[in-house]
Amino acid sequence: GAWFTLCIVAALVGISMCIRKHYNSIAQILSKLIWHIPPKQPRAVSEICLDTSLHTVVLFASNLKNLTLNSVEETIKLFGNSIDHFVLMQVGLIDAGNFKGQRELEKLQEHTYMEVDKIASLIRKEGYSVECLVSTGLDIGDEVARLAQEVHARHPSCIFVGGQLVFPHETIISRWLHNQTLYIIQRRIHELAYPFITIPVYME
Repeated sequence: GAWFTLCIVAALVGISMCIRKHYNSIAQILSKLIWHIPPKQPRAVSEICLDTSLHTVVLFASNLKNLTLNSVEETIKLFGNSIDHFVLMQVGLIDAGNFKGQRELEKLQEHTYMEVDKIASLIRKEGYSVECLVSTGLDIGDEVARLAQEVHARHPSCIFVGGQLVFPHETIISRWLHNQTLYIIQRRIHELAYPFITIPVYME
């Protein structure tokens, strides 16, 4: 019994170390990821009034800053000057096992907003209108659905966008650790019958 328990603990520690090593390597690669947000091109007021194709892009911000900024860059390349407004959305997940009260919840909300607003500031510098929409909860799918309906009520023609890491040699670990969150988000957005676009971000 003792040896079996020891083997289980050793296996869990080994898995934990592999996951940590994987995330560290991904963070290192992403820190070198080059992004360049194209400046927003000025448009005449009369042109804006006549143009019904202007979009609000709702982009799901990642904890990985460069992934989000690269997704913004590719989205601008895709839609060009038809983007009128960005909404950066992020959900801070509550760790139910370690939750210690209302104050901790407020700190998580503040931290989540500050991280997203740092990204928003970089986008605003290039002339784009950006707002941040953050929430905290136990279930990312439920929170995403709630926030998406809130945004859609204000911007009925909005388009939802999410960045997806693409690995040259995908493994079970990379698929399990990086594809599940976006899949959950995409599924909940599709359940609401809203358009969703996945932006591939290639890991060299």
